Amino acid sequence: MELYIKNMVCDRCKIVVKEELQKAGLHVLQIDLGKVSIQEQTINASQLNEIATALAEVGF
Repeated sequence: MELYIKNMVCDRCKIVVKEELQKAGLHVLQIDLGKVSIQEQTINASQLNEIATALAEVGF
């Protein structure tokens, strides 16, 4: 599954996004500026809300 994330502009952004997704229990396969590929094929509403909140707190 691919996730699209706004405001990723540097390598530090990639690190922070990867850490936040891993905290949420997701397995990151590849990360590029603005796009992350994860192993999971679906994300439930609770996980999506958790990810959105965590990323918003760090500026994404």
